Amino acid sequence: MITYRSGAAVADLAATISGWLIGGSDRAAVFLDNSDDHECVATARAAVDPSVSDRFLAEVAPCNLGFSFGVNHAVELGRARWGEPQVVLLHNPDVATSAQVLDRVVALAEEPGIGVAAPTLLAPDGTVDRGSARRVWNKRRLFATLVGLPALPGLLGTPRRSISVDGPGVHDVDFTSGAYMAIRKEVFGRGLDTRLPMYLEDQEICHRSHALGYRVVVSGDLSAEHVGGVSRKSNTEQRRQLRLMELVVAPCLSLMDTSGVGESPLKLLVAAGGLVRGALAVPAAFGQRRERATWLRDQLTLSVWFVRWAVTPGPIGDVEWNRSTRPTEAG
Repeated sequence: MITYRSGAAVADLAATISGWLIGGSDRAAVFLDNSDDHECVATARAAVDPSVSDRFLAEVAPCNLGFSFGVNHAVELGRARWGEPQVVLLHNPDVATSAQVLDRVVALAEEPGIGVAAPTLLAPDGTVDRGSARRVWNKRRLFATLVGLPALPGLLGTPRRSISVDGPGVHDVDFTSGAYMAIRKEVFGRGLDTRLPMYLEDQEICHRSHALGYRVVVSGDLSAEHVGGVSRKSNTEQRRQLRLMELVVAPCLSLMDTSGVGESPLKLLVAAGGLVRGALAVPAAFGQRRERATWLRDQLTLSVWFVRWAVTPGPIGDVEWNRSTRPTEAG
């Protein structure tokens, strides 16, 4: 578990992990805080039952490592203490779960042919979190995201990016959320790809799973509540702007790899999406009941940033994933 300014959520989650550790002697957990919060680490340690404290490691990171470096560092700490893990479970502090769900998600990742397993993530209102089960990016889905109209892909003749997991059983997906996923060791390998921007690591690990011939699945029988933004809400304005950049960079890199789309068409698409978003924002603002000015400012900020990013010279990224052998969508 990687945390960043997440003290309020730590005690309950550490207690849940403690319950999961009690369920089996072959289980271990690493808690790594990226925000130099020693009190948070002490709270986590205090919430763990003494009978399993030797299998719970809580540390403050040497610096703010970020998510992918943090995960890899935490796994290395665990590997040095307990040996090679059969399954690596990623769990964000803003996800409320139970020891039983933790147990079943890990067991699902151990089943033959499954490389990545996850529960269905639910928003606080009970709806399925949009990051829980997703299709690969295509140009129409990216355009819909850029203009802020998630239902638009259906009108453009392609399914929405979110996949329905309303029914019971195991659902095959292209991508699931790194907020809560179990990864078998053959897929995790030596760790997450640290060259990638944030919000792309989970897509890459799912992509890697498919490329290695393993399934990525979400269980319709298991669920967890994704409150979202526990660490992001405490970010500075500068970091919020960085996240806006990542919302473009990550899907563009993903789309370049899975569909072979070139940089120039993607930058043109991003510019067009930014312009359309800005054009729609002003009339749409009149439909906002509260904080109309703030909402409009945020939409116009995104619009301007998308266009500026698209017209700035330079490559989108210099990272190429191993290409998947699975069919991909070109539209």
